[in-house]
Amino acid sequence: MSFFDSIAAAYSPSVIGDAVEGVVLKSFEKQQTGGDIVKGKFVPNDTPKFFKNGQPAMSLVVVVQTDNVTADDNGQRSVYINRPSRMFSATLDALKAIGAKDINPGDTFRVEFTGLDPESAQGNAKLYKVTITPGDGEGGSAEASAEAATDKAAVTNDTATSAEAAELLRRLEELQKGAASA
Repeated sequence: MSFFDSIAAAYSPSVIGDAVEGVVLKSFEKQQTGGDIVKGKFVPNDTPKFFKNGQPAMSLVVVVQTDNVTADDNGQRSVYINRPSRMFSATLDALKAIGAKDINPGDTFRVEFTGLDPESAQGNAKLYKVTITPGDGEGGSAEASAEAATDKAAVTNDTATSAEAAELLRRLEELQKGAASA
């Protein structure tokens, strides 16, 4: 197995209806990076982003295992949930809908690009629908599924736990409050 076999491609929707769904393998916090506009096009770079108040701009990264496995694709996708963003709001709505406070390994996570917000500043902000199903999707309890996924993650050197995911979500909520006051 090569180093590149373990990389999860990023979910990057371009057409309304583009979606990704899979079982959560792990989630972790990552500082957002910036970019520059060059000749009218956004060029990403690795410069860490900060809010005006000095707080780091953070993202929650959710790595899911999809059914799209081929010889050249391990089927894993990374969903970057920037805070604040419409995807972050949709994720919070999905968590509230199931009465959960975090995204656990073993949950089924689905995000779909549903359209553009004509009332946004540029008139083209993407809108998302997020659905989270607790557990493994095979009738097991959320606790048992999260425990099994955590055991599997430990074997494959993935170390995110539901407690870590809860802590990440708590920290992201604090950052959003800080960004709103900036």
